[in-house]
Amino acid sequence: MSSSASPSGASSAEYAEHLSNLAAIPSLSHENHNFLSLVGNPDPTEFIIGETNRIPFRLTNPDLGHWKNTFKSWPSLEKVPLEKSWTTWFKRVSASKRVHLDEIGIGQALDLTIANSAKDEPLMAAASYFWSNTINAFLFNQGPMTPTLIDISMITGLDVTSSANPMSLNTKNQYDFKTKSIGCWSGYVVAYMGQGSVTPREHVAFLLMWLEKFLFCGSSCGPTTNWQFLAEALETKRQFPLGKILLGYLYQMLNNA
Repeated sequence: MSSSASPSGASSAEYAEHLSNLAAIPSLSHENHNFLSLVGNPDPTEFIIGETNRIPFRLTNPDLGHWKNTFKSWPSLEKVPLEKSWTTWFKRVSASKRVHLDEIGIGQALDLTIANSAKDEPLMAAASYFWSNTINAFLFNQGPMTPTLIDISMITGLDVTSSANPMSLNTKNQYDFKTKSIGCWSGYVVAYMGQGSVTPREHVAFLLMWLEKFLFCGSSCGPTTNWQFLAEALETKRQFPLGKILLGYLYQMLNNA
């Protein structure tokens, strides 16, 4: 049976057998559309209804009190002396490295860390109860809604198109940073914010704090070197699809909420 055969030119059994051997199965209703086998019901209504019945809003009693002080790293809530503040360090590094930061596509995202945006914790907590970890979408009354790479790109300006894989980098760190018993992030700033010109070491330390505290929001809520290999790569102007990684972490955070 040729690949162009259709139900009208063969028995149902023959056509079904033919389709079972295809990786991409043509749609009968749209000439240029294909499904990955096996083909399911093209109408998603039943699936969405089923998912709606298992989201946290239906299965639990929402308790917004559980979210109190969840977003500890919210930029506008920082209350530390200037010499220990991220804002002071940001202005210092930005004055020296702004062209560098813009060239690697992280300038806009860095600017968001000092934006005076209000934290609406109840709204974010309430939205999480409508999240489906099966289809990575909020199931609201008007239908599914989910953050996409376009949203990430428009809000943060981060790269979502390059194909470089940061996990293929050499994970042997060039610099040694003390992160334990340092006094949380304020102590980290005091330890690594320099004077005079910004050295590559200070630049890496700055980028590491941005990655860990603001972009990927590490679970430790304090300094680590988990993302140092990426900070060192950014300091040397390596391009990475940080927007793709951020979207993946956002999905992971919502799935764990």
